[in-house]
Amino acid sequence: MKNVLYSKALKIYRKLLSREPNIDINSVTSIMSELNRGNITPSETSILFRWMRKKKPLPTRGFNRKQVADNVFNFDIHAKSGLGNKLNITSFGNTPMIDLDLPKVVGSKSTHPSMSVTAGTAGEAIDQLRDFAGANQSYLRAFMTKGGVRAFDLSHAEEPLKYYKRKLATKTGDPLYSGFSMHRNTFDVRVSPKKAYEKESIDYVAAPLLDLAAPGAKVNPLNRYNVEKFHDDIIKRTLHSTKDRSRPSRARTEIIKDAQRLLDSMGGNDADAIVKTMKKGGIF
Repeated sequence: MKNVLYSKALKIYRKLLSREPNIDINSVTSIMSELNRGNITPSETSILFRWMRKKKPLPTRGFNRKQVADNVFNFDIHAKSGLGNKLNITSFGNTPMIDLDLPKVVGSKSTHPSMSVTAGTAGEAIDQLRDFAGANQSYLRAFMTKGGVRAFDLSHAEEPLKYYKRKLATKTGDPLYSGFSMHRNTFDVRVSPKKAYEKESIDYVAAPLLDLAAPGAKVNPLNRYNVEKFHDDIIKRTLHSTKDRSRPSRARTEIIKDAQRLLDSMGGNDADAIVKTMKKGGIF
């Protein structure tokens, strides 16, 4: 199997070298750039990442990965300079997530790399998710973040290498997140606040927006349990566990403010559904 995979990866690599002599085959960003340029297909991208994982397996030292359920891990990472804090990550093996970055982080001077931005507004991001749900018979649960929208696929229990073959073909979401997920073969999700986002506002991590489902799409009970237990509940505990007792109420205020910005640019059924979700209280 290794020789077959090696031969396939080598053939794709040679094709890339003929077009880009200086490409770094071990760089996730480089490979995703070639995918976006149309120089390789989603299937060829998947082959390259499979080879990268065999040749350079992801190190686990320093991550202190704790298995919290079947195919679900939780761990802390010490963020690089500029982020300024330890981040808590939930790592899903087969509960898919789609990450959609907007150009600017709300309430912060931070911006996303242009390559990561696939929607100009939250409304555009939701439209992309709706199209994806329809094309893939998916039931998506969307969350608002300071930097965009994240959505979990509650229908399909698949690992990244299989899931993103389909998702990349629709060009939905941040290609860098897709690339790193395929490289690690896990869907890694931040479930703690990022201090870099909190210079001018509270980072509530993620707040429920609305569900988007194709007609007849079914919910996998295990996917829903994983999201509620290892995403929603951890965020709730984190926001309530700080010494700052006013933090939860300030986070709610921030969510309402950000949701209003989103609603101002939208209308119709989406806006009604978001208001309904917010009235339920969401994570809080």
